[in-house]
This record gives sequence, structure tokens and C-alpha cells, in this order.
Amino acid sequence: MVLFVAERVGFEPTEPLRAQHISSVLLSAAQPPLRIPLAYRIFPIASTPRVRYTLLTMFSDNVIFFDGEFTTLEPTTGRLLSLALVKPSGEYLYLELETGDAQVHPWTAEHVVPLLTAPKISDDEAREKIRAFVGDGRPFLVAKTNQFDWVFLAKLIGIQKKDEGGDIFNWRPIDFTSILFGRGVDPSTPSTVLAKEMGVDIPENFREHHALSDAQLLRALYLKFTAA
Repeated sequence: MVLFVAERVGFEPTEPLRAQHISSVLLSAAQPPLRIPLAYRIFPIASTPRVRYTLLTMFSDNVIFFDGEFTTLEPTTGRLLSLALVKPSGEYLYLELETGDAQVHPWTAEHVVPLLTAPKISDDEAREKIRAFVGDGRPFLVAKTNQFDWVFLAKLIGIQKKDEGGDIFNWRPIDFTSILFGRGVDPSTPSTVLAKEMGVDIPENFREHHALSDAQLLRALYLKFTAA
């Protein structure tokens, strides 16, 4: 099936992409262009990179954005050093955790540990704070790379044990890099590069590899796709 995009006329191709300029729909070749209002122009989806950042209709707006920093990427031995949860409203929770005798990877020790300056709390206290912050709505958890973030968060909150916090989130996490992949964007593109391409302001005092900074930027990028 050949896909087309119908894009509202009214912006110049040289302008930065802005959500208010674009309304797009996907059409199959079986849908004649004449059925589309004249305010739109139509071209094959493969002919322009601009469609990568057109607006998306998400299944639910009950989401919360997450980022974590961990001792190592090894899922069996690693654990969270810090975590951040950011609501669509911008309200956030940031925690740094006690790690005991967990071994810290040299890369993490160099790039992440120096940024950890807040008081450290226990796993039990972290679970209590997460539950109080998230509430009873069981939002979809959105992380940039869920195969790491979700694993380590699940280890902390006990995803199989509802009495320990496993019912805090919907158990089907949302992976932001998969959304990018589906829009023809390299999922390994740094968030700061995506922000520049999408016209998203990088949060004030942004620090790379800091859970709160990364979660706040993730929120901004995700909301750009869903802006009214």
C-alpha cells in the first residue's frame, strides 16, 4: 500500500516545524486526493522528512514520564541510583537511592555519580514516595529506552507484588524510541539533537545523564508530538 500525507498549506518548507502549522492525515492509494479539502496538499510520505514530526493521536493521555540512572546495564546485578517521574503538567518527583554494596560501572562512576548530590533514601521510602506521587490512576509509564528503565524500576517497586507497589503503573510501558522508529527517526538520536530538530526548548539547567533533566526533556519531546 502506498501511503500519502495530506498537509495543511500555510507554512514554508524552510521554517522550523511548528505544531500549529500542521494537520496531517495518512491516506491509502485507494483514497482519491480529491476527497481531501483543498486547504491541503498531498504527496507521498516518503518524499519528505517533515512527516516524521507531525502530530500523533496517542491512545491515552494518562501517562507519566520516567528516567533512571543505574549502577550498570546488567539487569541481574544493576540497580537504580536515581530516578525521576514527570507528569504531563510538569510536576515532578526526583529521588536518589541508597545502593549499598552494589558495584558501579566505571562509566557510571565518571559520568553519573558526580551529579548525585541529593540525600539518599531506602528502597522502602522510595516506593512510598512513588506511590504517593503517582496516585491511583495507574498511568502508562513513558521512558526513552524502556528495556533498561522499566526493568530497574520493576525491580524497585516489585511489579509482580501488588502489595509492594506493583499496581502503581500500567504494566505495559511505552517506549519512546519505538515511536521515533515508527516515524522514520533514528532511535539512537540524542534527545538534545531531537529537541533542536523539533523546535523544542531544552529545559533550563539541563544536565545530560541526570534523571530529572532527561525525564523533563522526554516530556517536552513527547508532548510536541501531541500538541493541540
